[in-house]
Amino acid sequence: MALKKIGALWRKEKNNKKFFSGVVELIAGQTVRVIVMPFEAKKGEKLDDKSPAYTILLATDEKQKELPTAQVED
Repeated sequence: MALKKIGALWRKEKNNKKFFSGVVELIAGQTVRVIVMPFEAKKGEKLDDKSPAYTILLATDEKQKELPTAQVED
């Protein structure tokens, strides 16, 4: 299977919480900002082997519109 680079993530920390922030190029060539955070269980919910390790969030703020398309290199 051939692999193609579709984005990049940077390690960040804010308010003593570690996460990743970066960009992902979609199939249509549009680049979107994403944030990847460790999965946190809801109150009373138990984590098990089937629970995700991380949650991916799509940035929907106005800065998203400022990103150029096709920013990611092969």
